[in-house]
Amino acid sequence: MGNSDPVLSLLKDFSYLVVRLPRTGIKPLQVLEKQGNDVVVLGDLSDLFKTGSAALPSIGTDEQAAFINGRRTRDLKISVGLTLLGGIIGAMTGTKLSLDVGYKKASALAFEFDDVKVSQINQIQLSKFLTAAKIDESVGPPAKLLDADELYVITNTIKSKKFTVDALREGGASAEVNVPIIKAAVGGSVAVKTEGGSASKVSYQGDTSLVFGFQAARMEFENGVFKGLKQVSPGSVGLRGISGRRAEEGQDTDFEMLQTDGPFVNLFDHLPESKTKASRKTVNLKASQGRAKTSTKKVNAKGGTKKSPSKKGRAQKSASHKSAKKSPRKR
Repeated sequence: MGNSDPVLSLLKDFSYLVVRLPRTGIKPLQVLEKQGNDVVVLGDLSDLFKTGSAALPSIGTDEQAAFINGRRTRDLKISVGLTLLGGIIGAMTGTKLSLDVGYKKASALAFEFDDVKVSQINQIQLSKFLTAAKIDESVGPPAKLLDADELYVITNTIKSKKFTVDALREGGASAEVNVPIIKAAVGGSVAVKTEGGSASKVSYQGDTSLVFGFQAARMEFENGVFKGLKQVSPGSVGLRGISGRRAEEGQDTDFEMLQTDGPFVNLFDHLPESKTKASRKTVNLKASQGRAKTSTKKVNAKGGTKKSPSKKGRAQKSASHKSAKKSPRKR
């Protein structure tokens, strides 16, 4: 079955996996764990292995990515496109912005990439390193995930400072973008301008290159012995919005961009398992406390409250009632 998430297919035509929230701090030789349709960064390869007779491969210098420069992605419906664009602008400015007001006439967006740089490693050297290296058992659970073939390594990344967005109406005609409103919202830290004399095509350029795509390979092990690398299919997974790194400083983020086609979203579905359990316990505890407080009060006809009688009070009342029933009535 194909994946229904449109973002995952964004870079499929270029044989790349998508970064849901483009940012810095993503690089080759980082280790990933698959969680559903996403992968998350666990750390560097050197954190997981003890070097043997073969050295860790070096990351190559940035080179022009001619295969993607000037190329256009598939069209994304406006809600999905604006979520992705908002993430890019947020990484450029450090501020979460809504650009909906500038794209009121559009029903879809397509992205184009300029001055894209590619950074990669030699996979033959990577195989040599993994063959000679020993798993560092002190890292705990991640070491066990290797034998389960659930860990991946980034082999290639693409990044750019400039992202161009083409706005489209239903049917594919160009949609005019309100550039002055967008400029006012974004501020001076991002250069915003129309491209090619078209009011529908707008470019956004920041000061720092943001990684928006990557390639990765699954590390296959059996009883701690390296068996090979298997390339991850483009469009099968994406790098989660929560990366554990801030775009400008490589530090922890405290937000994640969520996407939904409906008016509501179940936040528990987007939390790591440990946080989900903790959150559900908190919710259940608060609900129980609320029910407990409600059960100790009764609302009277005048709108006031009356405390429920204590066990001692109920016992005394019951005893009095029984005594009254046993006493003979005077004639």
